[in-house]
Amino acid sequence: MMGKHITDVAKDNTIKRYRTKALQYINDRKKAKALIQEATTKTKSEVGKIESFRNQLLLLVDAFDDWVSGRYREVPYKTLTLIVIGILYFVVPTDFIPDLLIGPGYIDDATIIAFIFKQIERDLHAYKLWKVKQPSTTEENTMTPTNEE
Repeated sequence: MMGKHITDVAKDNTIKRYRTKALQYINDRKKAKALIQEATTKTKSEVGKIESFRNQLLLLVDAFDDWVSGRYREVPYKTLTLIVIGILYFVVPTDFIPDLLIGPGYIDDATIIAFIFKQIERDLHAYKLWKVKQPSTTEENTMTPTNEE
């Protein structure tokens, strides 16, 4: 069998189509923060029942947020671009299978995210190792003591 499988071609075309959009978010911090907020809200509200897909999305969003905020810059440009493409593909409701069809509407999103994860798994592993080593930012750490004893 010569050439790529049809689903691989579709994934490659999707990546190419979203690359230009992704570069806009990488180069505009304000746009990037708005995308992060939109993806976080949508992930938590609409795909909570698909746990592994939800976790993958949140990892991409966290990685991009940490990059945008300057906390983690050890991301190759190609990986960063694929992360943003994955987030954009998820956020845009009018992709290959419209997200209005809850359930089936996320099949293409999950496929694209899985494809991206496979491409950048080494870099995501490094990010997760870095993330685990970061100090916790729970409310306990940010609360100031009061004199109400």
